[in-house]
Amino acid sequence: EVRGLRLGWMPRVGNRLVDGETRAACEAAVRHLEGQGARVETVEEDLAAFEPIFLVFLQGGLAARIGSHMAKFGDRVAKSLRESVERGAGWSAVDWGHALGQRTVVFRRVQALFRRFDVLVSPTLSRPALAADHDPFQPITIGGEAAGSIRGAWSPYTFPFNLSGHPAVS
Repeated sequence: EVRGLRLGWMPRVGNRLVDGETRAACEAAVRHLEGQGARVETVEEDLAAFEPIFLVFLQGGLAARIGSHMAKFGDRVAKSLRESVERGAGWSAVDWGHALGQRTVVFRRVQALFRRFDVLVSPTLSRPALAADHDPFQPITIGGEAAGSIRGAWSPYTFPFNLSGHPAVS
């Protein structure tokens, strides 16, 4: 039962582009929920801007957990994982401290949305799957147009909730 639920519809979260088919499918789902009695409001909140903060946690965490094991596995480790660990090893304690502070900012922004809405609704990804061999450190395209980084342009809807700790469902 969704009657009376306050839904915050977030078609974009700071990302410029969303694939037309993806947006249409999500819009149809939102309109269906609205037809069932949910109160829907479109929300624009730039959460993609926190991608650099997320990368400090992701890459630094990988470096801390598995960095010492990389040599043992040699070339069997994917290039993208090796690069993430190497980048993570380069983050400083100051970078980590700054990221902790910014994580609090993300938490407060998402928490403020949950004061207004019962549920936040967004796409999970901004376009269909990338090629399996896509280098995650290279930009992506959406509809033939340069869109930006893999996390900031393709999956900007997911990492903010990893940062904030709020529940999310795909």
